[in-house]
Amino acid sequence: MQDLTMLVSTDSSSETGSNNAGSDYAGPKLFVKPSSKSNRHIIINAISHCCLAGCVNTEVKNKVLEEIAKSDGKHFIILFRDAGCQYRSLYQFNPDTDDVIKIIGVGPKMLTNKMIEKFYK
Repeated sequence: MQDLTMLVSTDSSSETGSNNAGSDYAGPKLFVKPSSKSNRHIIINAISHCCLAGCVNTEVKNKVLEEIAKSDGKHFIILFRDAGCQYRSLYQFNPDTDDVIKIIGVGPKMLTNKMIEKFYK
């Protein structure tokens, strides 16, 4: 119990001290800014090595990779034609508004939840 009161009195005295008292703290950070995850790297790899791999698709692949580089989005969705997973277009997903907007390719300008049949990871 004595240790607890000592901590409280130490904390209150440091608050009333000079402004640089906070810079003397050498312990672990108490707050870490949350980072939002992105699938950008996964999508770039999928476009380059799976969806548009090979010499035949080089022109389309380069255009898609350029559009990804121009985009400031963090979440992307690839639209496939059917179960054969033929590439159709690339979409940017905004998790705040749940909007899925086309960046490049053939397909609707926006996707709704009803239009999406399956998600592949």
